[in-house]
Order: sequence, then C-alpha cells, then structure tokens
Amino acid sequence: MKDPANPNDEKATGPDVQGVQGHADRPSGQDRQAQYQRTIEHAASSQEEQDREARIRRRAHEIWEQEGRPEGLANQHWERAAQDLDREDAAIQREGIAGEKPGTKPVQTPESQKIDADKT
Repeated sequence: MKDPANPNDEKATGPDVQGVQGHADRPSGQDRQAQYQRTIEHAASSQEEQDREARIRRRAHEIWEQEGRPEGLANQHWERAAQDLDREDAAIQREGIAGEKPGTKPVQTPESQKIDADKT
C-alpha cells in the first residue's frame, strides 16, 4: 500500500508490508520446533514429578497408618516412603529391561515356546 500523502514514493507501507517485515524477528521453523520440544519435555518432567510426589504421599500415608497414626513423624514417613519407592523403581529398571515386573516370571506363550524350541 502506498502512502497517500506521497503517491510517487516507491516505499510501501501498511499492515500487509509491515507483517512481512516483521517475519525477520520471528524464530525459524527449527527454533520453534526446538522450543516446542523443550516445552513438551518440561511438561512431561513436571508430570512425572507430580506423579512421584503422589506416590510418595500415598506410601507415607500407608506407613503412618501401619505405625498407628503417630503425631510428629510426617517427615520421617515421607523420607522412608521416598526411599522405598526409589528402591522399587531401581528394581523395576534392573529387572524391567526385559519387560518383566520384579518377582515375576515371564509367561510362556505358544510363540515363545516355539522360539525356545528353535534355539535348541
């Protein structure tokens, strides 16, 4: 759009041209994708942290009830619950690599039996 005060002026102005000029300030597609990925990762880690706190809270409450609901031991129960869950998670990581839960044996399916038979 040309400036009505200077119709012979070759310099264009207006919202349509200003929008095009404003693109230089916007992040590139790669930058926007990286920012989106960081946002998703932050949201996921935040959700994981909330889930962990909820698990600890439930476990600490169980410990509190098992001990007869004593007063003044909330911090100790919380710490014990966190340690218990850390141990459980570590065991799941160690044993769960093969897709098994700790303390369980894999179920033999006809397909796995056939694979085992083919190995011998």
